[in-house]
Amino acid sequence: MTSKQELRDLMSDRSPLARETVTPVSPYAVEPASGLASNTASPEPGKPTSPQVVKYTTRLEPALIKWVKREALEREISDYEIVQQALEEFRDRQASKPTNPQAA
Repeated sequence: MTSKQELRDLMSDRSPLARETVTPVSPYAVEPASGLASNTASPEPGKPTSPQVVKYTTRLEPALIKWVKREALEREISDYEIVQQALEEFRDRQASKPTNPQAA
């Protein structure tokens, strides 16, 4: 068994007052910390690069959400691709419609 003096010596080494000060790091820093791999690798040759996708949330009826998830599963694509296709088709249809202000 250890003596009280040995325990005091061990505990003095663990004193929070004797520890080194830690400098906080910003999570919004532009440069990655040293020693970490950056995610700026160039794409493989011959592999097409996909456009940047930004997260967007909205509200939908539960039945429609369920349909989107099932459709994505059947097509083996992600659910946001189903929604993106639908919105692009809607946008294209709206753009091709003639605008007639008197019809309203």
